[in-house]
Amino acid sequence: TTLTNHVKLVVSTLPGIFNILNTLRNIIDSRENFIQIKPLGEELGKIVLKAWLARHNRTISDVQWLLVHERLTECNTPLYVKLVFDEIKLWKSYTQTQEKDLATTVSTSISKLLARIENQHGH
Repeated sequence: TTLTNHVKLVVSTLPGIFNILNTLRNIIDSRENFIQIKPLGEELGKIVLKAWLARHNRTISDVQWLLVHERLTECNTPLYVKLVFDEIKLWKSYTQTQEKDLATTVSTSISKLLARIENQHGH
């Protein structure tokens, strides 16, 4: 199927998982259509999260930041940072956080997000 002019499709994949990236490279001729998104790093991830929280008039406690920082040392890709933000913006600053409150990977973060949406909408 051919997309109409000016329609762009963004696909995010991990190299080595299900060979999706290689399959896409075989289908799409031009290498200029591929961009590797690199991790932000712990500090930039934290800066981005603080900016997003400020934009939404939200803050989290120092204890909560400790958990966020711990997670950012393990994974700090842009997608993961966005998923972390989607989770922490729901926290109350007085809420006691636990290890399970913040997923450690993109995959588990997405699963947690989908479970939350399912609970909210009753499906």
